Formats: sequence, structure tokens, C-alpha cells
Amino acid sequence: DVVYCNDVDGLFGALGQVYNPEEWQLFIDSLKVSLKAVLLHNGNIYPSVPQAYSVYMKESHESMHALLNCIDYDQFKRKVCGDLEVLGLLLSMQQDYTKYCCVVCEWDRHDKKHHYAAWKAFTSMCTNFLGNHKAETYREFVSEMLKCFQVMKYNMSLKLHFLDYHPDLFPKNLGAVSDEHGERSHQDISIMEKGFVGRWNRDYSNRMSDIADWFKRLPFFTRWWLSLTAGFTLCGRFGIFKAYQLVLLYEPFIKQFQIWRPATAVFYYPLTPSTGFHFLINCYFLYNYSLRLETGIFDGRPGDYFFMLLFNWACCVIVGLIADIPLLMDPMVLSVLYVWCQLNKDVVVSFWFGSQFKAMYLPWVLFAFNLIISGGGIMELVGIMVGHMYFFLMFKYPQEFGGPALLSTPSIIYSFFPNQRGGVHGFGQPPASRRPANDGGGGGGHNWGRGHVLGDN
Repeated sequence: DVVYCNDVDGLFGALGQVYNPEEWQLFIDSLKVSLKAVLLHNGNIYPSVPQAYSVYMKESHESMHALLNCIDYDQFKRKVCGDLEVLGLLLSMQQDYTKYCCVVCEWDRHDKKHHYAAWKAFTSMCTNFLGNHKAETYREFVSEMLKCFQVMKYNMSLKLHFLDYHPDLFPKNLGAVSDEHGERSHQDISIMEKGFVGRWNRDYSNRMSDIADWFKRLPFFTRWWLSLTAGFTLCGRFGIFKAYQLVLLYEPFIKQFQIWRPATAVFYYPLTPSTGFHFLINCYFLYNYSLRLETGIFDGRPGDYFFMLLFNWACCVIVGLIADIPLLMDPMVLSVLYVWCQLNKDVVVSFWFGSQFKAMYLPWVLFAFNLIISGGGIMELVGIMVGHMYFFLMFKYPQEFGGPALLSTPSIIYSFFPNQRGGVHGFGQPPASRRPANDGGGGGGHNWGRGHVLGDN
């Protein structure tokens, strides 16, 4: 999947140059159809040197690790530059609902009341700090710009936060080591890619259009969940298994010890001409939102994602036994959808007839839609309740209310599904929490500490 060169000295020798690691940095970024790693010269005197290229890898935690391992990053330890999204993936920073997202200190991005940003003094700050010239009084220029931002009462971005609290971490020749030089490599490679448009499939055995290849590239739990759902549903439809043996019923499960029923009740759905469309809609939501969670906030953390599925499944089974609900596919899918929607509240999603709204309303729209169309809604309410229980205990209560972490992944699950953060030293470990001793803890799996306020002393 990756074309790469891990012999940097030999690569530069073939180009008639001598490699000096102090003069080069590794730029990682992606285009629409590729992920690449390019060596950029500090000062941009020499052209960029591509070191790794892939058409099939996307910007993800796993892809970054695979790419760095291919080029033997541990051996050369080059400086890495890129946008904040790339650096966040390299550092295994939480991508969604991250309250304390700075890797150097404890800046709280949710403290919107005291975060400001504006651009009145931006020109002088760029001239005396962000360029190749760094004035002796650069702190005054930075401070003046931030005061203007404070007056404007705007939100403060992560980049400006670094200027405020960590100006000493910026090198003297910012203009020479900026990742903007990576745009030159974008332009160079895009010319080559345009010449291969339409050829990737023919030259690579139609892999991009192969359904089997798409299926294998699905994340582990999403792939198995979707497969088992389709498998048990089709087996019930064609009479391989009796539908009665696949649903959740109290008497057979408790008294006859038919312990498979809680599992099959999640995967099986009675497929008839009147329920086929609803089943396809459920499969779409299952694929779409399970994939987003597993490759988003739970990227590189399969144990945590499995625990979320396990917790939601257990809650659905308990409610199903109490309320006599034989099929659990609807509430299970809705619980996962609800968690994603709460972690991405402000993301605009589309629904039927071109309607658009924030993701936080999607579960309730589905509930109202099913209530109006079929007179149902109980399944959706159960899914919302289960999803909210997980979201509240894992995220909202520890992070927003400052309470203790009431829900955490058991260590035994990590022994079966360890975090995928190994292989590249220096990446993947979040900073230790710097909360005060009497703060009471909290913060779930990402206890990042309290935040700093712009202008705070």
C-alpha cells in the first residue's frame, strides 16, 4: 500500500547530495487521493524530496504509524511538521469532544467565556516574530496582539494559545521552517497524480473498486457487526435458523438457559417486504456512525470502543428483558448514533428532503419520524436512553461537571484489544494530568486538567 524509501543517505547520494538531518524536516500531509511524507529543506533552498507515498492510506492514527515505521522514523528522529490535524493524530490526541487538547499545558478549549481572538496587531507580530526576523521585544508584540484579541471577545484558537503561553518554543527562523513549504510538494505531486487519473484501478487490479477490498478496510468491530447483522438476518430469512430461536425472550433465556439469545437479538432482524427498507436504513446507520466512532474518537483504542459496545449491549438486553423487547437492533444502532451525535453536536447533518440540522438533534428527528410514519418510537427512545447513559457517565459528568470517572474500560479488555499506539517512540502518549490535588479527578479516559484563560497571570 505504500511506496517508500527508508535509506535516506542512499536517496540523497543518488541525488548527488549529502544528507544533513539538521537541515531537513519531515512533512506529512494528504491530498484527496493520497497520503505522503516529504523531506523539506529548512529555508527552501533545495526542492522537496518525496520519501513515502500511498494512494490508499488516509490521515488516521494507524496510517501515520504505518508510514513512520516504513521510513524507519525511530532511526533518524527527524523533526515532523504538518497541520494541527496531522500532529494531533501523531500524538494520539482525542479528536472529538476534547476539553484539554494542548499537548504542552492545560488549556481548556471549552472555556469560551475567557477565550478571545482578533487580528488588529497581526501584521506587526508577523513582521517581528513569525518571519525569519525575531525581534528582541517579540514578547511585547505578541502581548499587544493578544490584548486586542481580548477586547474583541472572540474565541481563541489553539495556534494563538501557543503564542500566548509558549513563545519560547518557536524557532528563530520561522519563515524558513514553516510547513507552508509543503504546499510546493503538493503542487509537484498533484501534476503527477493528474496524469494517473483513471489508471489506478487498471494498474492495481481494480482494488479501489473491489467490494472485498472495501470490506477488508472496514475497522474491526464495524466490519464484524455489519457482517453478523447481515448473516443472521439472511439465515433467518431463508430458514437456516428459526426466527423464534434468534429473538430475546425471558422464559427461554432465563429458565431454559438459551444464552445465545441476547447476542442474536442484536444481529437478527425479521426481513420481510414490509421491513426490508427499515433494515437497510438500520444497516446504513450502523455502518456510517460505527465507522465514524471507530475511526474518530476511538481511533487506535479498540478496547475502549469494544467496551462502549459491550456497555450499550448490556443495557439494551436489560431493558429488553424488562420491557419485553425481542429485537435489539434498533436500540443498539440508535445508542451508537446518539453517542456520535453528542460528541459532534455542532456538525451539520443532512436528512430526507434536503433538510439540514445539527447532529445533536438527529436522534430525536429519527424518533419523531418513526413515530409519525409507523406509530413506533419505543425502540428509538430505548437507544437514546442507553446512549445517553454511556455518554453522561464516560464524558459529560467527568469532563463538564468535574466529577469522578464512574465508567472506565476494564484492564482485562485491554489485554485482548490493546491500544494501537506502539511502534513509534515519542508518539501516542497523552500528557499527564496537572489537576490540583484537591480537584477531585474526573475527565474519563482523557484527564487533561484545568485550562488557562487568555490574559490570565
